[in-house]
Amino acid sequence: MKRFIVFLFSFGSIFFLFPTSVDAIDFTVSEVNVSRNELNVKASMNGVTSTNCPNSKCYLLGVLRVAGGSFYFGETQNNSGVWIDYLSSYEKDYILDNFYVANIKEASWSGELKVRYKNDNVNYKGPGDYELKLRRYTGGSTNFAGEAFFTVKLDQPLPTPTATATPLETQTPTPSLVPTLSQTATPRPLKTNTPTPKSTQAPESTKTPEGIISPEVLGIESGETPLPSPEVKEFTKKKIPIFAYVFISLGLIILVFGGYILFFRAKEEYTSTSGETKSEQ
Repeated sequence: MKRFIVFLFSFGSIFFLFPTSVDAIDFTVSEVNVSRNELNVKASMNGVTSTNCPNSKCYLLGVLRVAGGSFYFGETQNNSGVWIDYLSSYEKDYILDNFYVANIKEASWSGELKVRYKNDNVNYKGPGDYELKLRRYTGGSTNFAGEAFFTVKLDQPLPTPTATATPLETQTPTPSLVPTLSQTATPRPLKTNTPTPKSTQAPESTKTPEGIISPEVLGIESGETPLPSPEVKEFTKKKIPIFAYVFISLGLIILVFGGYILFFRAKEEYTSTSGETKSEQ
């Protein structure tokens, strides 16, 4: 009798220490149709209580991983058509506001939701077998409360690496031609040093008496041989001294006075000779 009491006590302690889950529900994925990179997932829940889906609502998220892998990826479309990307953890408010909502009726739910993936995701390893997990959240915690599994075959190829000609474009910066162009273009402005303005200011002049030649005309700059330009000579008027005018005027007066005297003397001689001839007659 003693042994029987000990047995019942041991069995009862095990029962209380490790209680069985009376809140477990039947959560399954029945079918998955794959179209390119999109999966149509049919799932159902039965035996739902207010404990495992409070307020008659559960929140669902689909994730993918390569068979035997550890890293998840994928996106789930919510009831509003918005795609929710997989993250390792979510805030509770984010789950309530953004996840797909399964509305429970009569302790059960069945429906269809969409999951998709991108073949350029680092965790997608190319065509092969992948595990789909449909996770159920109660909305009262950030952790999921249960999962439903399904194995699918994904066939989208990995993106072909675009011909990385972009580095080649960077090594063709041909601005190296610019310095050569600048070297050939720089000597041209030296032609502005030619003394062309000096030659144009000299008017066409007739031959003038020799005078002083301006040093600007005589000077020839080194470098280029300019075309011969007509010499420009300056005519400087020499001033005649005042005493020269005096001597000239005196000479003119003497010449006039002398001529006047000679004229009257010749006239007197003429009159005298003409009178003598008349008296002789």
